[in-house]
Amino acid sequence: MPGATYTITCTATEAGLTKYGFQASSFDLNGDMVGTLVPTNTSETQIVTFNSKSYITHKSAGTAGSGSRTWTFDWTAPSNGAGIVSIYAAFNCTNSSNTSSGDHIYNSVLVLQESTTGVENPLSGKEVNLALHPQPVTELMNVSFDVLSGDNVQILIYDMTGKKVSSLLNETLPAGAFSRTFNRSELLIGDGLYFIHVMMGDKHYVQKLMFL
Repeated sequence: MPGATYTITCTATEAGLTKYGFQASSFDLNGDMVGTLVPTNTSETQIVTFNSKSYITHKSAGTAGSGSRTWTFDWTAPSNGAGIVSIYAAFNCTNSSNTSSGDHIYNSVLVLQESTTGVENPLSGKEVNLALHPQPVTELMNVSFDVLSGDNVQILIYDMTGKKVSSLLNETLPAGAFSRTFNRSELLIGDGLYFIHVMMGDKHYVQKLMFL
């Protein structure tokens, strides 16, 4: 709901480790920062700025854990008209060796749809048989999906910072099953983890996508 404040919980989990870190921020579909991040435990979390964008992250006092670590913070939604907002988070699960060896980075996204009554989460894609293959993508990428009723369909790719890196489709399609194949060389997308957003009218689906 526009202007409302929500408590966000981020959890990093990996057995056998004792130190964890995280970083999170929120972006709209244009890659612009939206909403306000508010630390609720200032002894363990803080706001940092990088390239004119703000992120909430851990402090050294907020990294210890045994198999997992959880952080919470508040997020105030932007004013009316922001539309879809994605809260991106990255986690570092480390063995405390003071090197990157043995550390594991994980990424997650929470996609929120603006609502006048509350927060609406996107669907998993099962409803429309959304499928991506192969995974990971090296050359060709096939996206298949069902359109339940005639609607405008958009397929967009976002990186882990919330920046839109490619628009694959923006087309009105009738009800039916569809498949689209894209050549990675034409997308100009580097290796790494991304999120593919498929929007059909007022429905919104998100899946992870890996390019290698």
